Amino acid sequence: MSNRETVTMHSVLRHHPLLIKLNDLGMHLANMRINIIYPDDNGWVQCSPGGNKGAPDFCQVMQSVPEGAKQCKMCHVLMTVAASSSGTMQQKCHAGAYTLVCPINPPGHEQSQAVLSTCTFTGTDKQKAWKETALRGKHLGLDLKDLKKHFEELPILTDAQIKVANDVLAIAAESIKMIFAQRKIQEQLIEEKKGRVRTGGSVGNTVTEKLKVLGASAGDDKESKASRQDQVPAIIRVVQETVNKSPEFHYNVAEIAASARMTPNHFSSLFRRHTGQTFSTFLSNRRLALAKQLLGDFTLNISEIASKVGFDDPGYFARRFRQVEGITPRAWRETLR
Repeated sequence: MSNRETVTMHSVLRHHPLLIKLNDLGMHLANMRINIIYPDDNGWVQCSPGGNKGAPDFCQVMQSVPEGAKQCKMCHVLMTVAASSSGTMQQKCHAGAYTLVCPINPPGHEQSQAVLSTCTFTGTDKQKAWKETALRGKHLGLDLKDLKKHFEELPILTDAQIKVANDVLAIAAESIKMIFAQRKIQEQLIEEKKGRVRTGGSVGNTVTEKLKVLGASAGDDKESKASRQDQVPAIIRVVQETVNKSPEFHYNVAEIAASARMTPNHFSSLFRRHTGQTFSTFLSNRRLALAKQLLGDFTLNISEIASKVGFDDPGYFARRFRQVEGITPRAWRETLR
């Protein structure tokens, strides 16, 4: 992930409403906040939904000196790598407190990413645990009296609370995978659109080029009528493929028809005969399918989503969405929350 992509993704993860709510839920039910760890070009990035307020006082004291902060970060990286190999686990940090780790990717995935709980609980034998923590604090030159005060504030989680915390982390991991996937889709759409602008391309040109590759033309269509009556003509297959890949583009039936050397009426009739629906219905449905995916990205407003899927008028997009899905785009988004 490049530096620019990292900054963008960091902002998305930090401010995403779903992750913030999961963070608050974990704190309410199990005294646990979420910390997201993932690599970029310069090393490892750590992100807390809602900001850095998630670190407990104990962690802040341990990180108040450079060596302590460096060791905490290294601990998180090692836990992330371990979880990516072995799955969800409970681990002890260098300071003697415990943390929960859930991999974002399945075990064995080539890129390590994980959701960690902050170090917010201790084992049942606090006296024994404190001896280990005190040695670490002394090595770092910390005020042991202050450190012990915050160590004593760390709760001992019950088995039920640990189970709830693991469930919250698992949901967060799935949510982050969805967010990463949605961002990738958006970036691909943007790059494809830029490519068309740079080359002066249009839908007609795109279809024409693909027809050349397939050897399709008006003559090919006539041949299909004579000898391949049961097969879908090349022009229809190419148009379906193009719309499925880039539904946000402004399509023009006349331009598409011209690329295949046929009249708009002939193309429309052919499309309906072989697909069972009009081209406008096919295009609209594909755009709405993409819209439903993008509605899961809470950093985008409804107007932005309408534009990204090819609707110039947000009002028409909302009406069309409701006509097909039975609810408005905003109501659909609320169901995702």
